[in-house]
Amino acid sequence: MGVQFWDVETHQWINSLGDQPVVAIAYSPNGAQLATGSRKTQIWQLKTQKLLHTISSGDLTALLFTPDGEALLTGSSKTKLWDVKSGDLTHTFSSGASDLALSPDGVTLATGTGGTVQLWQLDSEQLSGILRGSWYGGVSVEFGLEGQAIVSSGSDGIRLWRPDRGF
Repeated sequence: MGVQFWDVETHQWINSLGDQPVVAIAYSPNGAQLATGSRKTQIWQLKTQKLLHTISSGDLTALLFTPDGEALLTGSSKTKLWDVKSGDLTHTFSSGASDLALSPDGVTLATGTGGTVQLWQLDSEQLSGILRGSWYGGVSVEFGLEGQAIVSSGSDGIRLWRPDRGF
């Protein structure tokens, strides 16, 4: 269990990190930390392979570091924002998420929630809009075109929104 590291060239196993099941994983932007989780999220210092924090994220669906690497977002029945240095919960959003995406400037958080994409202002933690991503559940979301578009995918197709077209 846990995360396994493999040498890409030799196809040889190198080592493992942790022993818990993993359903989501995220590298910090500078590559120094790794967040892994299933029912709880663990934040690891990669160079030393030291466990920094274990946080109670809930049944995890998604993990995402902020662009500055100072905060971690966890998707579950509630979307939560955590301080990476302390491991403290700093905010709980009013809805859950099956997928998470941040605009390149770190200002807008997009969450896949049921069949919708919810847009949040990360600094004010306010909901700023809802887009219908699918008529079914399980929406994946991503920012594209250097933050100038949002792409969602679901079992009934792919949708693209741009600010100049009703984003």
